[in-house]
Amino acid sequence: VDRVAYSMRSNPVLSGIGEPAHISSFLVSPEFFATLGVSPSRGRLLVSDDHVKGAEMVAVASWSFWKTQLGGADSAIGRIVVLNGRPVRIIGVGPRDLEYPLNPYAFNKSTALWLPIQGPMMPMSYGNPMAGPYELQARLKPGVTLEQARARFQQLADNVMAAAPPQ
Repeated sequence: VDRVAYSMRSNPVLSGIGEPAHISSFLVSPEFFATLGVSPSRGRLLVSDDHVKGAEMVAVASWSFWKTQLGGADSAIGRIVVLNGRPVRIIGVGPRDLEYPLNPYAFNKSTALWLPIQGPMMPMSYGNPMAGPYELQARLKPGVTLEQARARFQQLADNVMAAAPPQ
């Protein structure tokens, strides 16, 4: 595997743009956009400093959210939106063709925002409702087959489960 990133679905309440409403968003690791191999269509994507605990909360808007909720204007970059009562600065717009999650059977296919996971990844804890579920994204190294990658990830998952405390 060449790169690995992780993300977690979040459904915050967006306010300050029309009526308050839940939107689909993802909290993502620093490697997320590089792993997907994408560039912003406007502004910038998340950088390592955005993931530091206590940093200003920023977000990358999806193309469709930028067009429908932010008016599709370049002036949307730098605009503040409010998620769960907290100000969040829009720093960029994802590429037009980025559809994430990639699973067509996902609950809500239209992601509005990608936000940084700030601080360390929450440890896996079966009794902690805030721990995950995380989704992994990976980019294969040249010459590595999908079957080889699946076998390696299964091995890693088995190791994590073996180390987990019994329930």
